[in-house]
Amino acid sequence: MKVSLAAKGLILVSIPLCFELGFAALFTKLQNQAEDDARQAVKARLLSERVNELTRDIWGTWKAVGTAGDDTLVVKSGRVDTGLYKAAFAKLRVHYRVLMELTSDKPEMKLAVKESMALLDQGEAILDDAAKQIKEGNIQEVLSTYHEKSARLKTLFTGLLSQELMLIARHNADLANKNTEQSAERRSRIMRLALLTVCANAIFSVLLAIFLIRGITSRLATLNRNVERVEHGDQLLPRLEGSDEIAELDSAFHKMDESLKEAARKRQELVNMITHDLRTPLSVIAGSLEVFSSEARGGELSDSGQRMVKLIKRNSSRMMTMIGDLLDLEKMQAGMMKIDARPVKVIELFDDVKADVADLLEERKIEVRVVDTPLVVKGDQDQLFRVLLNLVSNAIKHSTAGGVITLAAESSAEGVELRVSDTGAGIPQDMLEHIFEPFHQVQSGGSGKEGSGLGLAICRAIVGMHEGRIWATSVPGEGSTFHVLLRKHV
Repeated sequence: MKVSLAAKGLILVSIPLCFELGFAALFTKLQNQAEDDARQAVKARLLSERVNELTRDIWGTWKAVGTAGDDTLVVKSGRVDTGLYKAAFAKLRVHYRVLMELTSDKPEMKLAVKESMALLDQGEAILDDAAKQIKEGNIQEVLSTYHEKSARLKTLFTGLLSQELMLIARHNADLANKNTEQSAERRSRIMRLALLTVCANAIFSVLLAIFLIRGITSRLATLNRNVERVEHGDQLLPRLEGSDEIAELDSAFHKMDESLKEAARKRQELVNMITHDLRTPLSVIAGSLEVFSSEARGGELSDSGQRMVKLIKRNSSRMMTMIGDLLDLEKMQAGMMKIDARPVKVIELFDDVKADVADLLEERKIEVRVVDTPLVVKGDQDQLFRVLLNLVSNAIKHSTAGGVITLAAESSAEGVELRVSDTGAGIPQDMLEHIFEPFHQVQSGGSGKEGSGLGLAICRAIVGMHEGRIWATSVPGEGSTFHVLLRKHV
């Protein structure tokens, strides 16, 4: 997928999020439906229960006001007991008001309730008229129309218990049960849908993550292989396609590799130039100087000529040494120089170095002190000798007459640490990390003898070939110490 890492990350987050939002919307809809069904079921159950209560109270009221005889609640001892029937009718009206509220959204049911209420009003009007007639003393008239009014009341009460109200009660009871079943079914559907959505979302998210991450990891693996190829000098893998950050990094990596190869080519050209274009004429110069030296010994050159011959010979020899050091450093950095690792006694290295610089020490009036040690390291004796010789020669160069150079060794958990200490002018703290770079030299108040600037760089390369470590510590004005950590022979 040729999109940026940010876009891939957005896809990885947004698609599962869309699943979750869709499920949330559907879940909310189903939940609202379930809640609406539950409300309808409760409302239907209340309506059914209220109709049943109304029916029961209607029958109770009919028994109170519709039974013939002088001992009824309506006519008792020549009067009508308005308090009793008014209370019964008021109770019925409470039921009707509740029914009106419950059927507010059901026009047909509401109409049946209104019709029933109208019949109730007519029945109450008949009883009110009888009470008025009795109160006015027209008892005979009331008794003469008793049977007619009783039949009318019976008809009205029968109308109150109309088929419509019974149907309302049964319908709402069935509706309540149905809504309850529907609510249960919807809840079951919600649970199944939730489980299905969670599983689908999880599976899709995992597959999407695997697809995206596999593409990223495979491209990162290509970069990692290219790093290894650069390390070993091999040809890089083809450039990655796409326009994402990894492809841009790979493109930059290829450009860097091309730059490194170009730099290596130019460096090789420089080495070849030094090897062929400088070393050969320097050899001719050195041979010619030998001839001049022979003639100088025969007295054919003046004193100034002899001094010039010695100066030229010394500087040509110095240039040959510099070329040799540069070539050696190039071989070490290119991995073309191998070491012959064997047990090496540290004290023998110290003694050999001291013997090699004995003439120079006598000339400079400098003392070398060797601290006896039984330690043995594992390494190439010739190369380690070269390291110590460079360090001691460097110490001599930066020491004044009367100075002391100390060679010592100490065992530690990491290996064997060789130390070359001097009492020279010391090295500034900000230059301790740079002195091991090629052609980097520190000016001091020593002998003033110039070097090639490659000695410490060669030391670091040789120690690196031994999988060791080299560093320096110094106190300006008191001297410096060079530390070489090597593997201990076991």
